Amino acid sequence: MAGHMASTVVYDCIVVGGGIIGSGAAYQMAKEGHKTLLLEQFSLPHARGSSSGPSRIIRNAYAEDHHSAMVQEVQKTWEDIERETNTTLRRQTGMLVLNQRRNAESFVSTRQTLVKRQLPFEDLTTQQLTARYPLMSYEGHYDCLMDTEAGFLIANKCLQLLQDLFKKYGGTLHDGEKVTRIEPGRIVTVHTSKGQYKTGALVLAAGPWASELLKPLGLHLPLKVWKVNVCYFKEKVHGCYANYPIMIDEVGEGFVYCFPSQDYPGYMKFGYHLLWDEVDPDSRDKWTDKRQVDIDHLKSYVRKHYPGLESEPSIIEKCMYTCTPGEDIIIDTHPVHHNIAIGCGFSGKGFKMGPLIGKILGDLAMGKPPKYDIKPIRMNRFMNQKAKL
Repeated sequence: MAGHMASTVVYDCIVVGGGIIGSGAAYQMAKEGHKTLLLEQFSLPHARGSSSGPSRIIRNAYAEDHHSAMVQEVQKTWEDIERETNTTLRRQTGMLVLNQRRNAESFVSTRQTLVKRQLPFEDLTTQQLTARYPLMSYEGHYDCLMDTEAGFLIANKCLQLLQDLFKKYGGTLHDGEKVTRIEPGRIVTVHTSKGQYKTGALVLAAGPWASELLKPLGLHLPLKVWKVNVCYFKEKVHGCYANYPIMIDEVGEGFVYCFPSQDYPGYMKFGYHLLWDEVDPDSRDKWTDKRQVDIDHLKSYVRKHYPGLESEPSIIEKCMYTCTPGEDIIIDTHPVHHNIAIGCGFSGKGFKMGPLIGKILGDLAMGKPPKYDIKPIRMNRFMNQKAKL
């Protein structure tokens, strides 16, 4: 866009960050009739942050009860958007949750959450698993359950639709415009690379760049940004895994996940959620001779458990997670400037919840009590740790 200079408009709400969380917040604010500006530092669409790519898992099976509760709420929003736009955004596949350790805490907690919320699932033995899915090879004991309602979102379509609906409801989107400074107050002034804007409410959803915006506001949260390699393994027989479910297996210090690729037909998409490669988000793709631990592990995992796939990935893409020490999200207002709402540290869990988290953030910034209990995910849990407020 051309340079904007100083705007005389006072917005009801400005949202910083055009990823799924920021776009979700902007969509919700504009839908409610608020004059809203969405600022994104890169030209859209782009693959620089954490919201790019064609697919994200959506599931009921979480060890944390509050995550499962949020998914139940956000499912309704995605259904509403599908109806409004006459678009399919979800594919239901089911999801296997595996753990070779008997009665592992994470597995037991996940099962308890499903039982508590009366969500459908099926317990499976290892023998039942491999009989049902003969191109999966698992031996010995595994705790295993099937989250029957799980599937994946068509992610790039979800993000684009939220931005399109935001504009349909009267919102203003400026991409290629980086926020450089924020002046808090009853009216917040947001300085950018192209001008400055004023607003009564501000939502910060800057993903991997959160710390860059929060530190000048006195918030030193314990956020780290990790690079993640997403690998695609080719089927030896095209389509042989097309109707297989999503799989999550807790392994070592992380977990492996995979599902039939929405991105590239004839491939399975794999990732290893292992926080081992901390990066500067502005230098994510900088060359390094560091051993790619997650890729090596995935190759070994595929050779052992997925005999119908080639053992070397054909395609490797990069993404980033922004994580707190406990890998749980942060949703809160600034402790002094309550018209500034902050969402960050989504740890690879945030995409599916974008419209709901966006609604919560918008309400917080506008001074409305959120309809969802955010006590477990407020930033005050870091007050006596590494955060300095």
